[in-house]
Amino acid sequence: MYKTVEDNEKDIEEFVPDEGELQMPSTHDMAKAENWVHFTPSILKVARTTHIEPEVPEGAPEEVTAETLLAELEARDPYEKRLKPITLD
Repeated sequence: MYKTVEDNEKDIEEFVPDEGELQMPSTHDMAKAENWVHFTPSILKVARTTHIEPEVPEGAPEEVTAETLLAELEARDPYEKRLKPITLD
């Protein structure tokens, strides 16, 4: 029913098939754990679902930008893949 956004794997969008209607799985298929995924964003180590945009400290070198600081934050505390199967827990 959902898929990750191509440009940003942290976001999801509704899946619309190219042809026909979306086929709903049977009750038998829904009873299997491998057919279930996490829908909501995971909780980061900082107890939030997103990182706060960092502020560049005064006197910082020119190569230090908000984007580089955010990339460092995400490297230390990465986002988990959206729509991750529950069997990987």
